[in-house]
Amino acid sequence: MRFCNGRDFAAGPWPDWDTSSPGWIGRQFAKLSEADRQHAERWRDAYLRDIATRRKKPVPVGTFFRDRLWEGLDPELLQRAMKAAAQGAKPAEHAKPEGWAVSMGPVFSAYLHLVLLKGPEHRDYAPDGPLWLAGDLRRAWPEMAGLHQMAAMKRGVILPPRLHALKDQMEFVPEGCNAWAAWEAEYKARCWPMWPRHDGMKGMYFPVGGPEGLAAFEALSTPQKETTA
Repeated sequence: MRFCNGRDFAAGPWPDWDTSSPGWIGRQFAKLSEADRQHAERWRDAYLRDIATRRKKPVPVGTFFRDRLWEGLDPELLQRAMKAAAQGAKPAEHAKPEGWAVSMGPVFSAYLHLVLLKGPEHRDYAPDGPLWLAGDLRRAWPEMAGLHQMAAMKRGVILPPRLHALKDQMEFVPEGCNAWAAWEAEYKARCWPMWPRHDGMKGMYFPVGGPEGLAAFEALSTPQKETTA
């Protein structure tokens, strides 16, 4: 699933991965040796970026596994991709401060959803419905307004280890799928402001398990009080 939804990969989700059967994708992946899995991960972003540059459609992710497609790719493709990534990175991107969470990444989104679950600081200024204007956020929900501003500017934030520990409790949901529609309905029902998104972002990280998993997500994120004998 990490390979499909792009978690920890620079090229993002595999286009249209959710149109294939997850079981079939999983079976193709399971047939690979450990070495082949490492090769697949190493070539993933280079292949997707090359395909996007040529405005072509990538093969289904299960086919990429089944046919070991990386074995037929030009080795220079991987070298060029690695060189371009190194040259394109800004100096500040090479060394981020400890605890850094990239804007709208899984850790940032975990924090965002905890703020949503906590609710506005000043409820008297909150609108009656799910339509939030910028002024509403600033008056009723300053913490959320700050997160929206960070996301709009593509800025990250330093977060404590307990929030980074929630990274695996988040999953990338592609825009337009059933899970995406369920989250939209949940936001509307709770009168939450719509999530901030980057240009070209084709989905967002949400707590694992869909809206039904919010209670479990909140419980995992709540610091446990120490007991004394």
